[in-house]
Amino acid sequence: MPYDGPKDVNTAWTDGHFALFVLADVSNDELSHVLEEAYNGSGEYHFWLADVWSNAPRDGEDATKPPVGEDWRSPFYGKTVEDVVAFMKKLPEDRYVDYHYFAVLGQDFTKRRMVTIYRVGDEDLIGDKLEALPCSIAGSTLFLSAIESHYWEETKANYPKEDEPVG
Repeated sequence: MPYDGPKDVNTAWTDGHFALFVLADVSNDELSHVLEEAYNGSGEYHFWLADVWSNAPRDGEDATKPPVGEDWRSPFYGKTVEDVVAFMKKLPEDRYVDYHYFAVLGQDFTKRRMVTIYRVGDEDLIGDKLEALPCSIAGSTLFLSAIESHYWEETKANYPKEDEPVG
């Protein structure tokens, strides 16, 4: 069931931590470096390494912190962004993970170490429209934690080259 608009418009525009989906072949050591570099960009751990909803943080719980356990494997390896969206549509109400914004380590990560940030919904977070912006690792959680109404559109307008990272 999609959520239209942020869950609680009286708080921040985003709803908690952000899921980080690993679609590419990325080692757990590299994932630990990604989490640390993202932390260095924003000063907080905002990414939850997406696997199953029962592992997703609840309100007051931490996002994923490095090091990533040697036995952790992404169930999304080799999957598509459409598979990710289908997973996100099953977001339990009791999890502190944003529905509308998430990050992906996919082909852009393996080619040039960029995180792809996705948004589900239009500028008012209504509907199922899917858009993506490339972002540096260090800028990814800073960008996501700064999201407010219409920030996505303003960012796109300031970065006219389609493959230019937004942060």
